[in-house]
Amino acid sequence: MSKTKDFIISKLMIVAGCCCLGLSINIFIQPNNLALGGFSGIGLVLNYATGFPVGLWIFLANIPLMIISWRVWNVKFMLNSLLGVISSSLAIELIGKLTFLQMVVDDPLMPAIYGGILSGIGTGLVLRAEGTMGGNDILARLTEKYKGLPVGTFYLIFDGCVIAAVAFINGPTLALYSLIAVFVYSTVVNKVVDGLDSGKHTFIVSNNSKIIGDYINKEMKRSFTYLHGRGGYGGQEFDVIMCVVNRWELFTLKKAVHQLDPKAFLIVGDAHEVYGGGFREAISK
Repeated sequence: MSKTKDFIISKLMIVAGCCCLGLSINIFIQPNNLALGGFSGIGLVLNYATGFPVGLWIFLANIPLMIISWRVWNVKFMLNSLLGVISSSLAIELIGKLTFLQMVVDDPLMPAIYGGILSGIGTGLVLRAEGTMGGNDILARLTEKYKGLPVGTFYLIFDGCVIAAVAFINGPTLALYSLIAVFVYSTVVNKVVDGLDSGKHTFIVSNNSKIIGDYINKEMKRSFTYLHGRGGYGGQEFDVIMCVVNRWELFTLKKAVHQLDPKAFLIVGDAHEVYGGGFREAISK
C-alpha cells in the first residue's frame, strides 16, 4: 500500500510542479516579455518572435528527447519525463487562456522575482519526485554522459544563449530582468531540493548494510565502498557504506535507506567534483 501511495504522491508532485511553471509563465513572465532558461525560455523567445505557442513548442521539441531517454535510461525515467513534458505543456497552454491572471506592470523587477520563485518551486517539486520536464535537463545529462561537460556549465551556456536571444528581440533591459528571473529560479530550485549539485557523497551507518548495499548495486546501478567502523560509545564494529550519487538519485537513495532500515544513520554532503564511477571522466593530462 505504501508503494502505491508513494507512486501517486510522486506523480501528483510532478503535475503540481508543472502547474507552478505554467502559473509562473502566464502570470509573471510572458505578460512582461521576460524569459526563463531552458526549453521554456526558448519557447518564450519563439513566441515573442513568431507567436508560436510555448506549450506546443515544449511538447514537440521533447519528442526526440523522449525517444533518446527510452534508449539511454530506464523506462521509469522516461515515463516520469513524459509526464512532466505533457503536464507542463498543457499547464502553460490551459492557464494561458485565463488572461485575467496576467500581471502587467511598468517595472518588470517584481514579475522577474516572483516568476523565478514560482517556477523554481515547480521545478524543485518535479526533481524531488524523481522526474524532469524534459528539455535541457535531458540534454544536460546527455552531454555530461557522453562529452563530460559538467551539468552546471551546460546550464550556464544554454541559459546564456536564451538571454542573448531575449536581448536581441526585446532589448537589453528586459534581458537583464530575465537574467534576474533565471538567477532567482536557479536559487529556489537548489533550496527546494536541498542544494542539489553535480554529486552528493553519502555515509550510511546501518545494521542492514548488506541489504542497502545490494540495493545500491542492483537497483541504482551505483558502486559503493564498505568502510570499517567501530562505535565510539559501545565499541561495536560495523560496516559504513560510502556512496556518491547525482542529484537525481539522492532522493531515491534516501527513500530506500529509510524503507530498508528506518534506524539507519545517513550523512549527506556536497561533492563538487566527482570523476569516474559513472560521473565525469578524469581530466586528461
